[in-house]
Amino acid sequence: PPPPPRTVTPTTRRLCRHTFFHARPSRLLPRQFFRGCTRESATSASSWSESSNSESSKPCKESQNPAWKRTLDIALVLLILPIVVFLASIVYCWIKAFSPGPVLFRQTRMGRNGKPFTIFKFRSMRLQASTQVHEAHVEHLIKSNMPMTKLDKMGDSRLIKGGCLIRNSGLDELPQFIHVLTGEMSLVGPRPCLLREFELYEPSQRHRFSVQPGLTGKWQVSRTAATTFIEMVRMDDDYVNQLSPLTDLKIILKTPLALLMQMKTCGNSKSQRSDTQPSSIRLARRESPMVLALSTSATRKLAD
Repeated sequence: PPPPPRTVTPTTRRLCRHTFFHARPSRLLPRQFFRGCTRESATSASSWSESSNSESSKPCKESQNPAWKRTLDIALVLLILPIVVFLASIVYCWIKAFSPGPVLFRQTRMGRNGKPFTIFKFRSMRLQASTQVHEAHVEHLIKSNMPMTKLDKMGDSRLIKGGCLIRNSGLDELPQFIHVLTGEMSLVGPRPCLLREFELYEPSQRHRFSVQPGLTGKWQVSRTAATTFIEMVRMDDDYVNQLSPLTDLKIILKTPLALLMQMKTCGNSKSQRSDTQPSSIRLARRESPMVLALSTSATRKLAD
């Protein structure tokens, strides 16, 4: 219930008049509004006017999450929770067996309405691997508007054994189901970007942040090898404008096929990289490390 009205004193009346005449944003309100108001109400009115004037300067517009989306997320997560726990236990044992250190990787990402949050993933890279390489790669793709190609397909040396498969199959994102249950993320939505990546977005490109970030989205299931950053933003904007339960269900059903195609592409690129190596190096790998070192040095001398 609202608090009982307070007695109007000359002091509070002078404060209201001072707020009215000296606060420029408050001139949008009628003079009758300040008659008989208290100090708290005058201050809140002035702050409301200031926030309404500065709304256009915000990075993204405040929005509310639809009730049906939250209900759909919780229902589907509880439905597939046994499968998620089973796959997560396998990935956990794999990382523990082939890479010492913590299993989970923690990073700050940009969430809905431009609010940062901490995201968790299974660690698919070596311990203390630098993230500046990935940030520089993303910045280059955004500024040049080149196809959004992952570093995994280009031979990222930071990956652990089996890391390429973990990343391209989406198994590294299994811990993010926790964020879906807590309400920080959704099953379907734009992928949460890095803080540095968010600074590179134009104001007209931040409409995608008006919904919760998701595990999968329209860009993930509709992209091609030639999809650029601008096209990715356009796909996310289309999803936000066409937000509906049917759209979410369609994207969820298309996600397994998109992951299979992504894994196939990763395998093809890996085989292509091995085919481009000199035959002497491939032969030395089957013999011994000493022969490999001698063959590598001889190949470099011939190239020089």
